[in-house]
Amino acid sequence: MPTPDGDPVRERLAGYAAALHAKGAIRSQAVQRAFATVRRDRCVTSFHTPDGVVAVPQEAAPPAEVLDRIYGDQALITHFDERGAPCSSSSQPTLVAQMLEALELTPGMRVLEVGAGTGYNAALVATVTAAPVVTMDTNQRVVAEAQAALRRLGLHRQVRVVRGDGYHGWPAAGPYDRIIVTCGCVGLSPRWPAQLAPGGLVLVPVAHGGVHPIVAAWADGPAVAGRMALGADFMEATGPLGRHHPAVLDAVPADAGLSSHPQVGPLLDWDGYAALWCFLAARDRRITRAAMLAEGIDPMQGMCALHDPERGIAWIQMDGSVHVAGAPALLEETVRLLREWDTLGRPPIWGWRCTFTETGPATAPLLTPRDWSLVDDAAERRA
Repeated sequence: MPTPDGDPVRERLAGYAAALHAKGAIRSQAVQRAFATVRRDRCVTSFHTPDGVVAVPQEAAPPAEVLDRIYGDQALITHFDERGAPCSSSSQPTLVAQMLEALELTPGMRVLEVGAGTGYNAALVATVTAAPVVTMDTNQRVVAEAQAALRRLGLHRQVRVVRGDGYHGWPAAGPYDRIIVTCGCVGLSPRWPAQLAPGGLVLVPVAHGGVHPIVAAWADGPAVAGRMALGADFMEATGPLGRHHPAVLDAVPADAGLSSHPQVGPLLDWDGYAALWCFLAARDRRITRAAMLAEGIDPMQGMCALHDPERGIAWIQMDGSVHVAGAPALLEETVRLLREWDTLGRPPIWGWRCTFTETGPATAPLLTPRDWSLVDDAAERRA
């Protein structure tokens, strides 16, 4: 829905889209037009900050400081669950844009979204495709708020918001050319490939090394193949898709035997660190995410860790340092993995391909990635 003349959001929308393009998150004209058209402030009625809840007026223009947050490049937490953990949000715009580009949408494509959030992502998809979109969520409050947002945007006839477990998909409106999942999953639902049109693609954050990088998956004959697309992490899905991943350690206190080893690994930015993390997890199943509680060590330098429950833990950080609590041999094992990544030319995250194998109970099986391998042929990239 174009912003009317005189609306103070119009200029912000154009600058917002241009900034995402300048960062490389937006690459196509269609996605840039969508970001310059769809009002994020119409999808978020309130969000949480460390200082409290911020309301977003809908009957009048929001204050400038509220618009600064909404049209900045940050995720906005909209709901917490009964445990006090975030359970719904409007994702970081950079990541939203990167995922839309990875979908390679074209006009007329039918799309299913698992995880409705605020309705903003579905609105962007609908603007690019000009075709029917279905978005679903298990939370009735989230469903109702997304429906209201899409009504405010004038897209409620094009985008259908339904309540249901994303594990089952929504076959009534299929087949779909694309399925996009916006919550962290242990694996793929076997129902999703069955609801794809020929040549269709599923884009899903899959548990890998304690985080949820985004994998593009497609039918490969009778099997399902996948390719890493983006480094990321997401709130965990509910139901069978979000069974707790036991390797994730939310907080690990470092014991008195902690040893720090600076500059034994490469100095990396976030993209490089995500690529390293992906490599380490593909090579060693002990790799996970662990927040470290130790004086003088910044956990924001990276929470990728090699965790051996019987021997200890080694944290690998973006500044090239490795911190070990436990068996000293863990340092040698970690450095060996770092050198292997370096020797292979520091392969990027999208260099990894996998196959999916059915696992889990017969009542709710999942397709989980196996046999990660590096693929050099750029022509095979699907995302």
